[in-house]
Amino acid sequence: MLAPIVGGSVVFAQQITQNPQPLGQDPIKYIDNPTPKLPANQSLPQSQLISRDSILAQTKVPNGGKIISLELKTWQEHLSQQKEAKGAAPLVADGCQVWELKTSYPEYYHFKLGSVKNAVVTQAFDAETGLLLHQRTQGDFAGHPAQFQ
Repeated sequence: MLAPIVGGSVVFAQQITQNPQPLGQDPIKYIDNPTPKLPANQSLPQSQLISRDSILAQTKVPNGGKIISLELKTWQEHLSQQKEAKGAAPLVADGCQVWELKTSYPEYYHFKLGSVKNAVVTQAFDAETGLLLHQRTQGDFAGHPAQFQ
């Protein structure tokens, strides 16, 4: 154990274990790869899933927006096209069906990114529950107004 003096204080350094467990978790109950909450359901027929119209009604594309596509895919197919989304939702099984909705906007305002011109927004909704699982916004980022104050 090392005890260097930093700014008049003694600091003790301790070796960190290779596989630390989260604080407050019983190490016996801790699971590195949990079972997905949304299991694979690619064998379900489309008649048992949320309809295309339900997804469109829930998203309400604003004026100026145009629907590019709405496709039924597996979560793995969706992720393979979204490069930065790898591991985006580890509790979703690769074979879970999702509705992938792509829309385009001449100008889109994202609450974190700010104004985005010529935006393409890709959203993935769970095909059984309609829950939004992932959203990706691409376009020409003009910046958030808070950055310029």
